[in-house]
Amino acid sequence: MKHLYLQFLLGLLLCCCSLSSSAQLVSIAQPKVEQKKELSEIKIFPNPATDRFKISLPSTSVKYITINNIIGKQIRKVFASPDKYYNVEDLKKGVYIIRIFDKNEELVKALRLSKA
Repeated sequence: MKHLYLQFLLGLLLCCCSLSSSAQLVSIAQPKVEQKKELSEIKIFPNPATDRFKISLPSTSVKYITINNIIGKQIRKVFASPDKYYNVEDLKKGVYIIRIFDKNEELVKALRLSKA
C-alpha cells in the first residue's frame, strides 16, 4: 500500500513538472504579432528557380543562408549577398530547404525552394 502511494506521488510530481516546462516552452517559442507578420513577408523568388533566386526581406538582416537537401543535409553555406541573389545553377533538379540566419546566427526562417 505504501509502495503504491509513493508511485502515485512520483507520477503526480512528474506530470506537474512536464506540464509547467512545456507551458514555458510554448510561451517562449511563440513570436510576437509583429514578428509573425515580418516572418510571413520573407519570400524566395523565382520559385522554382533555374539558375539563381532572390530572398525578399522586410527588415531582417541576413548573415548567411544554408542550402539543405530534402533530408536535411547541408549542401552549401553562403554569406549574405548585398543584392540578395544566390546562385543555384550547379544544383540538381529537386527540392531544397533554404535556412536564413540573422547576425546573431539564429535561424530566422526556413523556406522550400524548387530547382527546375
